[in-house]
Amino acid sequence: MMLNKISALVLLFLVGGCANNVPYAEWTPKEKKLYQYQLTLQAIDTIQTGRVINCQKNNQCSLFEASSIYGRRPSMGKLIGVKVASNVLVYQLMGNKTPHRELALKFMNTTLFLIVTQNQIAINKSL
Repeated sequence: MMLNKISALVLLFLVGGCANNVPYAEWTPKEKKLYQYQLTLQAIDTIQTGRVINCQKNNQCSLFEASSIYGRRPSMGKLIGVKVASNVLVYQLMGNKTPHRELALKFMNTTLFLIVTQNQIAINKSL
């Protein structure tokens, strides 16, 4: 239950907290949609990692975090901190006047989709 509240707050921050820093209004409708997908995939990944953190409180949990950024046994604080920082950075980078924004978002979304899928496979195997 606490994880859902934290995830909702992070998502609200990511969607609304940075809106004035970068000319999001100048993005094409397709780029905006791709960015929304990116945020959704990040939220799913955050929830999945939170489940791993909660599972690790049980000594019989076989799940572990594979990302070297977080370490094998991350804390919820580290997870939220890294997610917020990385998403703010992505938002800032995507806000630059670049002709490759759409391609970069497609690449990030594909990568995140594969990560989320692999996470879910691991979670399902542990059930």
